[in-house]
Amino acid sequence: MKKVILLLIAVLCYSNLQAQISKGSIALTGTLAYSYSTYEDRDASTFQKVKNYELGPSVGIFIKDNLEVGANFNFGRERISNDRLSLGPPYTSDDRYRTFSYNAYAKQYLFLLDKIALHAVLSVGYNKTVTQFNSIYTGTSAIPSRSNESDSRYFSAGVSPGITCFISPKFALNLNLGLLGFSKTTYDSKNVELLNGVINFQDDYTSKSNSFNFDFSSATLNYGLTYYLGRQ
Repeated sequence: MKKVILLLIAVLCYSNLQAQISKGSIALTGTLAYSYSTYEDRDASTFQKVKNYELGPSVGIFIKDNLEVGANFNFGRERISNDRLSLGPPYTSDDRYRTFSYNAYAKQYLFLLDKIALHAVLSVGYNKTVTQFNSIYTGTSAIPSRSNESDSRYFSAGVSPGITCFISPKFALNLNLGLLGFSKTTYDSKNVELLNGVINFQDDYTSKSNSFNFDFSSATLNYGLTYYLGRQ
């Protein structure tokens, strides 16, 4: 048994020496997503449309063997429209979400086998989300229309472990397994209520929070596909 364990360690060490991503290689990763869905409740005469798209390019360069540094950006848009024609006054709402984020990161790889490596990612980033919400009761002037605009700014720093699996010499699937980090959030919200075109109520709200995150649940799992330019 002892000989088997020593042999396994030797194989892993040999694989680690042979398999690597060389200095000067470039890692290109990207996400592109679009979705469109509709919902209809004929009994309540309720209709909903949801549109969403997201774009997230990432570029990294290896400053030494198996050590990647880089940056990634993410842009997202979502729009949710609702119309209700019965069960109360006719009602329409329009919700819009815009997100933007960027992160600087360092990623260290440790090869266990020729095509499988553990990795750890140290990242520092910024995220900004703008939300606009409008609701209008079109069949009556007795119920005020409401609008809300909020701005959330999120700073974070953390470490995330994961696994990289090469499906070819230049393409790899990445699985990140969790997050250990710190975040700071500032949230600003402005609510306006209109009755017959006149401001009936107005409220401004600001909050700030700090949090420490230790989360390795399945909700933090995420996947990616990376192309390694210059890897042999």
